Amino acid sequence: MNAADGKFWITQEGNNIILYTTFGLTVLYDTSSYVHVTVPSTYRGHMCGLAGNFNGDPKDDFMLANGKLTENVEEFAASWKIPVNGVICSDGCGDKCPICNKAQKTKYEAGNFCGMIPSKTGPFIDCHSLVNPTEYFEHCVNEACTTNEVQESLCRSLQAYVAACQASGGNIRAWRSSSFCPLTCPAHSHYEPCTRTCDSTCAALSTPSQCSGNCFEGCQCDEDYVFDGSHCVTMKQCGCTYRGAYLKIGEHIYSKGCTKKCTCQSTGQLQCKESSCQLGEACALRGGVHGCVTLEAQCKLTAQAHITSFDGASGRYSCSGVYEIASLCDQNSASWFRLLASIEKDYTKQMVVGKSIYFYFRGGFIQIINGERLWVNGQKITLPYENSPVSMRKTQDKIVIDHDSQVQVYLHPDGMVTMTAKETLRGKLCAACGNFNKDHLDDLKLASGERTNNFDEVLKSWEAEDFI
Repeated sequence: MNAADGKFWITQEGNNIILYTTFGLTVLYDTSSYVHVTVPSTYRGHMCGLAGNFNGDPKDDFMLANGKLTENVEEFAASWKIPVNGVICSDGCGDKCPICNKAQKTKYEAGNFCGMIPSKTGPFIDCHSLVNPTEYFEHCVNEACTTNEVQESLCRSLQAYVAACQASGGNIRAWRSSSFCPLTCPAHSHYEPCTRTCDSTCAALSTPSQCSGNCFEGCQCDEDYVFDGSHCVTMKQCGCTYRGAYLKIGEHIYSKGCTKKCTCQSTGQLQCKESSCQLGEACALRGGVHGCVTLEAQCKLTAQAHITSFDGASGRYSCSGVYEIASLCDQNSASWFRLLASIEKDYTKQMVVGKSIYFYFRGGFIQIINGERLWVNGQKITLPYENSPVSMRKTQDKIVIDHDSQVQVYLHPDGMVTMTAKETLRGKLCAACGNFNKDHLDDLKLASGERTNNFDEVLKSWEAEDFI
């Protein structure tokens, strides 16, 4: 896929998704766990982040985001962590990290395990002169010690070294089998240790492909079939291209601003019509593609004691009690609501979120206990339930509360509590989930209005006084 401005393009080559740019940056992702980033020498001394500053001195690579140096790997990684809505990133294992004992190291360093990487007689011997096997070998052993899925960990480590080798133009010898790290291929394709799939795609039939020229292991389509991005199909089943983007038959794409909607009718037949988003929708990028999306935000409290506000601020908490998660600030509004959630610690001292939730609205009160016992205004009810301004239902094991104020509350089986709010409520919300003003920097605010950097302090300030 090419970008509309021609400054970058994305291809799939074997197992790998590769991003190329006109300014020299290349990013290879092997779709498992390995990312390989290449930048030109013109960036020397101008880089920052987990990959270091590229100044030729490895001693100052562990530089924190504030410019200070550290020797602590976890502190270094944490300083470059950014909040992403709906994504949980652990803070590391600290002094509880597993350590390989002598028996484990002997097992994992063997030639039929991680020792395959540096082996002088193994399948990767031709790679050693191109990619130093030592660091990959050490990473393989360390990862095997820290996981319960040792075989899967081994396959990931070997695949990472293969990707690095082939990206450098190296050759590998057969290493997978039906019983060792097998690679499952879709219908009408088969595994090859060296394949050039970039040229054998539906998109390449109408748009000149820009490929690396290297061969990578992966699934190669059988004779008379080409790759459409997810399956091997006949040429008659190929779709269309629009400004460098490939569309399968039946798929559509919007132009920038969503003023035009183009649909792939059949092979090479693209039909474009004028379009506009409906009321309550906006043209936005989702997954790198323009489209009409419903305007809403989401706040989430996970079962792992992690909170993400409506505006994307996120962090962990350790306090227990019943807390006000979100509410409409205007208590006189006919659409007023108030959501409370219990946060407890069980006998193992693990956090238990959402064991009970309480949803107040004008003229009513909902209580859900243990995700299965439900009361409305003190009367036990069964689902589905509907009585304006609220309704409740169960979908995919989640209990959903819909309120006319344009909010939805989801109680997940593991206790996770999620609330979505429509754009009409922007800047009108209060409590621990923030004010939904599109500024995450002011979300860590106490009930008094004072700011803090601690989510425990935020929650404690919003402790429900009617449950104390």
